[in-house]
Order: sequence, then structure tokens, then C-alpha cells
Amino acid sequence: MNDKKTQIVQAAIKLFGERDYHTTSVQDIVSLAGVSKGAFYLHFHSKEELLVHIFNHYMESYRSYLEEILQDPSLSARERLFKSIEYQCEAFIKDKDFIAMQLKGITFLNKALQDLMIDHSNQNVIWFDQRIIELYGSEIRPHSFDCANLFNGMIKEFYFCHIVFGHPIEGGQLAEYLMNRLDDVIYGILSKPTVPILSKAVILSDRSSETTRESLIERALTTKGWIESHVEAPMVMCTMLQSLDVIVQEANKEEPNDIIIKGMVNYLISLAEGDSDIIAVFNKSFGCARIC
Repeated sequence: MNDKKTQIVQAAIKLFGERDYHTTSVQDIVSLAGVSKGAFYLHFHSKEELLVHIFNHYMESYRSYLEEILQDPSLSARERLFKSIEYQCEAFIKDKDFIAMQLKGITFLNKALQDLMIDHSNQNVIWFDQRIIELYGSEIRPHSFDCANLFNGMIKEFYFCHIVFGHPIEGGQLAEYLMNRLDDVIYGILSKPTVPILSKAVILSDRSSETTRESLIERALTTKGWIESHVEAPMVMCTMLQSLDVIVQEANKEEPNDIIIKGMVNYLISLAEGDSDIIAVFNKSFGCARIC
């Protein structure tokens, strides 16, 4: 992000955390950021798009780190899981205002943001599930999803205590404590025959089978944030962002034209020039380009 965009994002996080999303105006944000309204609208169409960008930026940073440690052959299964918790703890503890935003229910302002956060939470649990099987072996597989959710819940509760009650927490210490508690959970389950509670198939069922006007717009805005972070060629990035703007404009119409939307999605894929990572993002965001 350029300097002005970074200033806008940081000011918004602070104000949304300290005050409230609804009572914070664009003027409040630009005043704290020390930029003009023109600079704001150069980067974001609305306060809602800014909010989506903030969440998407944090989630992408976390996912990138997980991928990085997953590709490190020098790390053991336990070290990978430990480092993921340590990173998450330290990042979230450092950015209290961001967590405060979530505690105030900002993520549930609309269905699109709710879907974004649920998708992130699901991906996080899936990652824990995979690491638990990798660390403890196939014997825990029938219970790994229960364990992953228990583990995820423990982590969130410590964040809650830190943010709400101001309880001091150190990332490495908490990560080590949680890893030991995970051992207790895993070996406790293995030593006492029990029936799994949660069904991965039910909880992680495809939530994107229908595309509504709101979800399509949200996917486009989320994809814009991803493009800005991952597409290096300036002209390609600019053209992709313009194409996404067309999708948003069409979806906002009283009677959106599915052909135009589908055409723009195909154009976006062509701009990827065979880059499988970019194409995968477009397919995931616009797999169903028809508004149901």
C-alpha cells in the first residue's frame, strides 16, 4: 500500500475500534489520517469498501504466513503449528484496535462481511485440522475436526481476555501453553473412547452455491484487495481493478446483465495470462457469475 492508503487504513482501524463503524464518518477518517477526501475516494469508493479492505488485508497476511511456514522443510509438524499460533497471537495482540472492531460486531454489519469472516474462520480451522493430523497421526483423524475447533476456541478466548480485560499476554508463552493444552485434549480423547461431535461435511458445506447481488459485490471488493497485494505489473493490476469496478456497477443495477458480468469475469481470467494462482482466486470469487 502507498503511504496515503496506509494512513487511511490505520486511521479507520483506530476509529472503528475506539468508537464505532456507524458513528465514524469519512471526514473523521481523513482528518485523523491527515489526507483529503479526494485521496480517500481515490483509493476507496465507500467506507464499507474500506472496511472490507481492512479485513481482507489482515486475513491475506495471515494466510501468506501460514503458506510460508508450510513450505519450510526445516520445520517439524509441531513447530509449524506452534509458529502459526505465535504469529497469530503476536499480530492480534499488537493490533488491538483491529480485534476491538470484531468484538463490536462490525463483521456482522451485512451478510457479505459475515461471509468473509466465516470463510476465514473455516480456513483457519481446516488448517488446524490438517496440522493436528500431521502431528498426532491418523489415529486422531475421526476427532481432528472437534480438536481443531476446540483449539480455535481456546485461542479466541485468550484474545478476548486480553482485549476486554487488558490481561497481559506474551505470544510465545501463550503459544507454548496452548500447544501443551492441545496435547492434553488429543491424548485425553485417544485414551477415552468417544463419539465425534462436529461434522466437517456439515459445517464446511459449500456456502457459495447461490450468488446474490450483495455477495457478488462483496466478492468483487474482496478480490480488489487481493489484486492490489499480489499483482505486480501496474498496467495489469489497473485493468483488473477497472474490470472489477464494471462488475460492481453492473451488480448495482436494478436488473443486472449476467452476460456482461460473465464477460468481465472471462476477461479477468484472460488478463491472468495463465497464472494459476490468480485464476484460482477469480474462479473462487466468481465461480457462479450469474446472480440467482
